[in-house]
Amino acid sequence: GHTLEIQHERISKMRTVDGTLEPMEPMTMVFSATSAAPIEQIAVGDLVKVEFTTHYRTDAVLRLIPIEKLPAGTTLELPR
Repeated sequence: GHTLEIQHERISKMRTVDGTLEPMEPMTMVFSATSAAPIEQIAVGDLVKVEFTTHYRTDAVLRLIPIEKLPAGTTLELPR
């Protein structure tokens, strides 16, 4: 399958491997694309909105569900 490297903003609640909800600071992560997230429409440098599922203890831990290209000029809070 295809993968996509995404730099994301802070996530306020992320379920950890032990099941607790904790914040995740901004970082770059690699996601596995699914049929629900057609990455053919996305180019390097595009701003996107994604939802993903976490599957701990598997090869494809992070799987994209939908992916949506954001309008030009959208402001994100990313580390420099």
